[in-house]
Amino acid sequence: MSTDTPIPHRAAIEHLVRKAVYERMGRPAPKSAGAPNPLLVNVSARHCHLTPEAVEALFGKGYELTPMKWLYQEGHYAAKETVTLVGPGKRKIDNLSI
Repeated sequence: MSTDTPIPHRAAIEHLVRKAVYERMGRPAPKSAGAPNPLLVNVSARHCHLTPEAVEALFGKGYELTPMKWLYQEGHYAAKETVTLVGPGKRKIDNLSI
């Protein structure tokens, strides 16, 4: 990756993603920069989402994940616990955030 390529500002990425989402929904994107924005867009590192059943299968019956960092989406957090994902060809991703 060339260091000459400028990295877009987070707001620019959010604007482009928001615009694409509204277009797919068949709705016009809000015009005003000051208008309330019900659509949150976040760029994240590698992570996984687990169902309650998956948490029990991995960590035991009745186990509850420990919040480490609260995210922008209300009620969502990154857990202290991590998992290792093993894919095809035994390719691994260690310390995958939940």
